[in-house]
This record gives sequence, C-alpha cells and structure tokens, in this order.
Amino acid sequence: MKQEKILVVDDQPYIRETLTDIITHYTDYQVEAVPNVVSAFKVLRQEPVAMMFLDDNMGDSASGFTMLPIFADFYPKLPIVFMGSTADLREHGDYGNVQVMPKPMDLKELVGLITLNLVH
Repeated sequence: MKQEKILVVDDQPYIRETLTDIITHYTDYQVEAVPNVVSAFKVLRQEPVAMMFLDDNMGDSASGFTMLPIFADFYPKLPIVFMGSTADLREHGDYGNVQVMPKPMDLKELVGLITLNLVH
C-alpha cells in the first residue's frame, strides 16, 4: 500500500465510508476520511496527501464551496475532486487542479478520476 493518502472531506458518514471502501478496493492508496474542512487542514499539514475529494456543502461547518479557493491556493499541485454541481463551480471561477464529480457518484468516473490524477 502507498504511503500517501487520499483525503475524503464530507460531513455525511455514509459518503465517507462508501468512498473509503471504493478507493481502498480499487487502488493501493490509503484513505483518511474527515467530516469537515478544519480536520482536512490538520491532515494536510501533518502528512502527505496525493488527492482530495471535497464535498461542496457540509451543513454546519465551513462549506467545501467556501474553502475550495483556499485549498487550491495553499495546495496548487494537489488534485481536488469537488463533489457538487459543475454549474455551481463554474459560477465561482477556475481553480486550476480541480475537477467536479456530481453526486450521486458514478463508480467508473470515480476510479477514472483517481487513475487520471495519480497513475504516472
């Protein structure tokens, strides 16, 4: 298993669990799944992360939508998969290394995004 992790940031436990199961089943990457952006920043400061899946709307905490420009600015080489609406993301500008994956997620698309971004 690779040392770098894929970071999943979503407030819904079943989404975190589902993504963790899929990623660990189809790749050699470990997964760190956290419920909010504060926890995501802690992980990013403490260990190498190969890729991040970021939910657009996380209820009570700061939204992925609000934090996306900050993540993209602080970690410009980190591939980020923004889990939300393509139309919504386009309204807020271009963030470089960010791709959009709508919910509900398509398994082939999910694995394809990981492969596209991480297989060299």
